[in-house]
Amino acid sequence: MRRPAGRAVLLAVLFSLAVGVTQPLWASRVDGAVWGRLWDTVLPGTDALRDFIQPVAGVLSGLGRIRELEQETQQLRAELDRLRGELTRMRELEAENQRLRELLGARDRTPNFQFALADVIGREPGPFVEAIIVNRGARDGVEPGMVVIGAAGLVGKVVKVSATTARVLLLTDPSSAVAARIQRPDARDVTGLVVGQGLGRLVMRYIAQGEPIQVGDQVVTSGLGETFPKGLAIGRVVQVRRLDVEPFQEAVIEPAVAPDRLENVLIITNFRPPRLD
Repeated sequence: MRRPAGRAVLLAVLFSLAVGVTQPLWASRVDGAVWGRLWDTVLPGTDALRDFIQPVAGVLSGLGRIRELEQETQQLRAELDRLRGELTRMRELEAENQRLRELLGARDRTPNFQFALADVIGREPGPFVEAIIVNRGARDGVEPGMVVIGAAGLVGKVVKVSATTARVLLLTDPSSAVAARIQRPDARDVTGLVVGQGLGRLVMRYIAQGEPIQVGDQVVTSGLGETFPKGLAIGRVVQVRRLDVEPFQEAVIEPAVAPDRLENVLIITNFRPPRLD
């Protein structure tokens, strides 16, 4: 009598295991009545044993569902990572479009010039040399001496060219200088020389004492010397330095174009400074 009961228990356990493993595949298609008939067919007369074993099958079925949920979670995480990457890419495209729209605005404000659009592909930051490398060169008609601007104003000038790249010396480089004047209507006769100080700084020098220069004044290129076109924005006066014993005063200038944020520039291709040789 014990052996048949033992076989029944073993068979019930095996049947429950089989059900637990495969139930996720067919449980949604089989209602409770069919499940009961299936049990009675396999193990007739074992209602009490069925009542004991069925929860075990439920637990096993739950374990199978947990595995499915883990797989779904992994898939959702992968999709979330993909969407995050797509969002980052879209933000970069939007930022680039905004920069290009600003550059197009600068081009429209200077209709007499022709431009080559260039991307910044390298930098030479430092206290002694401030320059950038752009992806336009001799093949694009770029030559040494050409003036480079950004969306807000003057950036610098081309000093060296290869077939596909150009080195641009920034206005903030200590060796850079440009003739300038104050843009304010009642101070347009105020002129000086804007020189680079390194580390993104500019100073306007050789301003005669008593000239009406003040914080907030806009500084533009004067065109003197014909090295740079007239009227390009250089920056804004943020400090005026005066010494009674000196014949000149000077002004600290905040650059119109932040050199450390440059990503795209315009090279003026139809303005060539006079050659000195």
